[in-house]
Amino acid sequence: MESCLMKEKKRKNQVMTIAFMIFIIGLFILNIITEDSVISVAERRKLKALPKFDVESFSDGSYMTEFEKYALDQFTFRETFRRIKGNLDFYVFQKKDINDIFVYKNNLIKLEYPYAPQSIEHFNNYIKQISDKYLSQSNVYLSIIPDKAYFIPDNEYPTLDYGMLQDAIRVNLENIRYINLFEQLVIDDYYYTDTHWKQENLLKVVDFLGKMMDFDTTVSAGDYVIKTYTDFMGGYYSQSALNVPKDDLHYLFKENMNDVTIKNYENLYKENGSIYDLAQLDSLDPYNVFLSGASPLIEIVDPNNTTGKELIIFRDSFASSLAPLLLQEYSKITLIDTRYMSFEYLGDYVDFADKDVLFLYNTMVVNNSQMLK
Repeated sequence: MESCLMKEKKRKNQVMTIAFMIFIIGLFILNIITEDSVISVAERRKLKALPKFDVESFSDGSYMTEFEKYALDQFTFRETFRRIKGNLDFYVFQKKDINDIFVYKNNLIKLEYPYAPQSIEHFNNYIKQISDKYLSQSNVYLSIIPDKAYFIPDNEYPTLDYGMLQDAIRVNLENIRYINLFEQLVIDDYYYTDTHWKQENLLKVVDFLGKMMDFDTTVSAGDYVIKTYTDFMGGYYSQSALNVPKDDLHYLFKENMNDVTIKNYENLYKENGSIYDLAQLDSLDPYNVFLSGASPLIEIVDPNNTTGKELIIFRDSFASSLAPLLLQEYSKITLIDTRYMSFEYLGDYVDFADKDVLFLYNTMVVNNSQMLK
């Protein structure tokens, strides 16, 4: 009897071994015959291509290092395995975060922590240098956009001391009016799967800015046609690898926006007649539909606005979706992103005299302000 049981157990082990070998060989064959992918839409990045073989790189080991990266990137069912692991870690093993992404009320949130006093000091000096150099004849305002972690109740996760951050900035402002947006926003004003705010929720922000910047523009959703891109997978969707609901991305459109001229200095002074770059909806980051994404210097001119007023925004990516809604007040809006150009050269491109100037940054940039040049 025992001998029969041992034989049966041995047979089952052999079957499992053969099945496993068939599985491994099948994956190997699939990896050979499957065409390599160029990009990972979920991860928003280019995937490694097969490295070129030569004797020198093989001898010094660099070829095998690059080949290993290539093999990991091009592994068949790689994205499926990523999602299985992410969901097991979060839902089964109850990990608090997946790839540094937390979940709160269906929102994917990357915590900005800890508070960095040196970065705040650098940010204050940065604002002062620009103000001293260019803005003596300007109306200057500054506002900070809270990241989504601001809306998490105390003691849920470690977060910044947002009150301390604001106080540290406000105490150093000279001839600059601070506009507090923290209490104007709620977590539902942000995408579930991304760090950014939703354009369709920003009309209240425009009204509040108007009160603080002395312009009277009352806007409502009825003034716009709301257009929708479905299945928006924000940056945190890819990083978390969790099966969570995707977002709808809405953008607000008016017919006169077709007359707007956009001058993007990064693209060899390229000009086009649309404030929304619809081709970006099929790109790795559909949020770039707003003004084509990151760029050091963009000018927006609305020939239908005859106020003659001009606004200059020192900004990060959040301002890309806000700027189109400010064209009701301003004939020209200039957006400056000094993550990609030094402010020392701005005088060659921008006239600051008698303009409204708004510094508008989210807390993640302020707390990591060394990225500002």
